[in-house]
Amino acid sequence: MVIVGDVLNAIKFLPKYSFDMVITSPPYYRRRKFRVVTEFPDGWVGELGWEPSPEMYVDHLAYIFKKISDKMCECCPILVNIDDTKVLFNDKDERIVFNRVGGRHIDISGLLIQKMEDYGLKFNHKFILIKKYFDIKKNKLIKLDNRPIVSHSFEYALLFTKSYDCFSDIVYESDVITMKREYVTQSLYHPAKTPFEFIEYFINLLTKESDTILDPFGGTGTVGVIARENNRHFILIEAIPQYINFDVIFGNHKARQINI
Repeated sequence: MVIVGDVLNAIKFLPKYSFDMVITSPPYYRRRKFRVVTEFPDGWVGELGWEPSPEMYVDHLAYIFKKISDKMCECCPILVNIDDTKVLFNDKDERIVFNRVGGRHIDISGLLIQKMEDYGLKFNHKFILIKKYFDIKKNKLIKLDNRPIVSHSFEYALLFTKSYDCFSDIVYESDVITMKREYVTQSLYHPAKTPFEFIEYFINLLTKESDTILDPFGGTGTVGVIARENNRHFILIEAIPQYINFDVIFGNHKARQINI
């Protein structure tokens, strides 16, 4: 199922206990503009990721996950792919983000862990994701312009639950996961696609067949594709319908779309 609309409004339509896992990569702070305006309870109206401070961004992001957690069972995992950032202040006190080049380091992952725990969600585990740019047309690793090395960088995957007892018996093969990040010059698709390997690894690790996976920032629907290929159901929330490729997500299955 795909819900097209603002994430906070879409959450209201989700029945309680209607999903068994949340896995997502939300908009990063001051990284890309998707032009999706949301009204938050603190009165701020704007695009998630473009708040005037990283602290406000984390407050808004954690609030979204808190509203999602109100609909999930005790041991439903929330896995968030997130990145720290660097900001530079100009003379007008406007924050300009450079992708790991100069500026002041902001520990977004640390801020998010603290805020999620303030909301009652328990921090379970932290994984390091090493993403290497891979040109799918040339079938090889590449070095992008202005990047000193082939290996792009690392990001984080943060695992939360409502209870520390959940998944306490799982032994993870490694805290470091290396994967390819597909890169296509002048691609018309979503500019921040999550690698397949990352999603498939955690879906198979933390859920079983016939479970339902929720991605509140659905993008092109990668989570839906992998869920279907691994015999899981899925719920995707995406505010920009142009990103959603229904033929790829649903295959020969009948698409169910809800617009709000």
